[in-house]
Amino acid sequence: MRGVSTELKVGVFALIVLAVLSYMTFKVSGKEWLRKEGYPVYVYFSNISGLDEKTKIKVAGVDAGVIEKIVLERNRVKLRLRIYPEIRLYRDAVASIKTSGLLGDKYLEIKPGMEQIELKEGEVIQRVHEPMDIDDMIYKLSGISDSIQSLTDNINDVLGTEETKKALKKTAANLAELTGNLNNAITANDQRLKET
Repeated sequence: MRGVSTELKVGVFALIVLAVLSYMTFKVSGKEWLRKEGYPVYVYFSNISGLDEKTKIKVAGVDAGVIEKIVLERNRVKLRLRIYPEIRLYRDAVASIKTSGLLGDKYLEIKPGMEQIELKEGEVIQRVHEPMDIDDMIYKLSGISDSIQSLTDNINDVLGTEETKKALKKTAANLAELTGNLNNAITANDQRLKET
């Protein structure tokens, strides 16, 4: 019987390489290779910028599921989550949107809670930490900056006059004289104590 043909060897090798590349592509992209089973729960947010379907869910840094569906419902965003069966969530669970690294991808973090009552299939996670809106944060920082500038201007108005500068110099001189007198008094008292 003849050996295996070269064409067959090349074909098998090409299929193996293709399978490995496909697997690595899914691993690097963070997508699921095969759909894992799980149970559905829901959570509502007012803003989910950066999240999309198939975004990972983590519990204590461990993959715990994926976002299956995103729907806008009465000005709130409803997320359908698929939580892996080995992960247990409780009624006091807390969901929040996090970023991996400074400029990394967004993911949904869930603190599972500590109550004894488990969150059942189809129930809603009631507690959420809404993400800070960047525009709101910039607006608030702008207001703080304006307040600091106003305070600085007021201090300059009070301390910037010649009379105030002279008064501060006189106060500093008086303070220096007072500390000198205190030093002399302490030294004199030390000597008297040593003599007795």
